[in-house]
Amino acid sequence: MNTRLNVATLPTGLAGWSLSSLRERYEVARQRRMVRNQCFNELAQLNDRELAELGFFRCDIARIADEHAFSVVPRIR
Repeated sequence: MNTRLNVATLPTGLAGWSLSSLRERYEVARQRRMVRNQCFNELAQLNDRELAELGFFRCDIARIADEHAFSVVPRIR
């Protein structure tokens, strides 16, 4: 039985990524997180009646904040 590790079949991980690409992805993720947190905090401050007037439930706040962040911050090419 061959127990040697074949390095050619291992996943490459970050090997094909340029430093500028990784930096760009980090920046987009940081911007999305900031937008998401701001939206989440603003909606979380509303009471249940105010949320109902907007057509939302409290359990929807995280989903709405995520969708908003992805719609506002542009995708990476």
